[in-house]
Amino acid sequence: TIVNILTDRYEAASTENIQNQLVGVARDQANLANSFFEGMLNDLVALANYRASLEQQSAVFVESPYWNAETRISQFPSGQYGNSAIDVASIFIPSTILVDEAIYNELNTTAYLDFFAPNFLKTHPGAVAVYYIGKSGTTTYYPNISLAQNVPADFDATKEDFYTIATPENNQSREPRWTDTYQDPAGNGLVTTLSIPVYSNDTFLGVMGLDVQLEQIARTIANVQVGDTGYAFLVDKAGHILAMPPQAYSMYRLSPEEVSSNSARELSVLAKG
Repeated sequence: TIVNILTDRYEAASTENIQNQLVGVARDQANLANSFFEGMLNDLVALANYRASLEQQSAVFVESPYWNAETRISQFPSGQYGNSAIDVASIFIPSTILVDEAIYNELNTTAYLDFFAPNFLKTHPGAVAVYYIGKSGTTTYYPNISLAQNVPADFDATKEDFYTIATPENNQSREPRWTDTYQDPAGNGLVTTLSIPVYSNDTFLGVMGLDVQLEQIARTIANVQVGDTGYAFLVDKAGHILAMPPQAYSMYRLSPEEVSSNSARELSVLAKG
């Protein structure tokens, strides 16, 4: 009886110790992930606020623009507008938009993001791209990847999730919003987008967006070791697998998922017991 009591106590103590270790590892990794995202979120909020402040001075920028859209953008054979690859940012205006004086003024004002956006990307290696989408449908995109030559001529960014999640009808609280993860069509692997609405005097101007590559977090998760055989993996709020080592796929009797461009993950650990 004494042996059984002592054995039960030992097993209970061991189980509690293991649970505490697992919780500690999970908490540490979660804190690292939080820091990774929070730093970018705070800096993108500052960039969005800067774009809002530019609107207050737009008249000055129009009269004496640092970058003149009237001379720097041109129409392509398919009807869309773009700019030179030597500019700091890529400009894209879909073929469905009539380019007028208001469009030129908007682009001239947004061009002053040139002084901060490139440094943002240098400061945050996990950031793939940062961009501003005006409610008119224009896009100013960093880095310059000749965007107008790499998307469909009639591509409407204002219809995409990374824009609509931040619009007044979908985000009355005006908070930063994250999209679900998806496979980046530009070849950057698994990404998520942070979208922040931009307002000036309560007028909605557009959305500041940031594409974040999850490879860095996936690598960190894959290298976590718990005990001799333990491991860590990362899932989203729906249980879809974002990062998982081979032994975890084996345990869940799953095969790694092949995800096409611009598509979300569908393989979930919740489907297995």
